[in-house]
This record gives sequence, structure tokens and C-alpha cells, in this order.
Amino acid sequence: MSRNTLATLPKYNRLTLIACLFVSQLLAASYNPYEDSKVTLEQWQDYYDIVAAEFGETKEEVTDAMLVLFEDTSSSTNFAFTLPEHPAHPAWITRKLVERDGDVSMEQIGYFAGEEEPFSELFQDYAELAYQIKSELEKSEETE
Repeated sequence: MSRNTLATLPKYNRLTLIACLFVSQLLAASYNPYEDSKVTLEQWQDYYDIVAAEFGETKEEVTDAMLVLFEDTSSSTNFAFTLPEHPAHPAWITRKLVERDGDVSMEQIGYFAGEEEPFSELFQDYAELAYQIKSELEKSEETE
């Protein structure tokens, strides 16, 4: 949209458009897009749409786990969104590999718009998986 086109919009529409653009830039596949882990269904959908638009070419549906996965290889970030059949739906877990002082670890954050208990179970399952992966990596480093 050109600057001239924006100027011809009524003031209310201009402010709405500017606010939407500002929010979409803030949320643009941010690792930590919301302050609280409890989000609204609309926030869940908005973030899913952002991730799908940015990383749709990596989309993988894992029907057995009832998840849709996306990957941002440039930042070593993975997104796992629940499918409607999942007990924690709607929810998502984001994991990111980080390196600090030569130590590699996996950070994890999650959000839910449904029930907290099934989400907590999903979150814990992912945390345990991250621990197992780190343990395996450490074992392989010791044998090298």
C-alpha cells in the first residue's frame, strides 16, 4: 500500500491498519509473542497463521501425535501446534536451540487457549524429550 493510498483512507481505517501492521510485526514468528501462557482462541489462530505464512514450506502434520509442526532453520526454532483432536487443543509449543558459553541447550515456551491440564502434560512431554535429546548428545560427545 503506497503512502498516498494510506492518506486517502478515513482516519479510523488508517489507525486500524497501522495498529494491525504494528501488531503483526511484533508477532512475526516471535519466540515469545505473548506475556501469558493462557491466550485467547483468536491469539492462537493469529499466531498459527503467522507461523504458517512464514514457514509453511516446512509444514508437517503428525497425525499420530495430533500435531502440526513447522521449522525455522535460520534460528533453530520448531513450532508444534495441536490439531483439533488433541486434548490440549488449541495450544502450541515453541522450542529453540541456543548456545551459551559453548553449551547447547533447548529453550521451550508454550501457550494454550484450551484446558490447562492437558496443555501442561504436552509441555512436560516436550520438556522430557528435550532432556532426552540433550542426554543423548552429551553421551555421543563423551564417546568421541
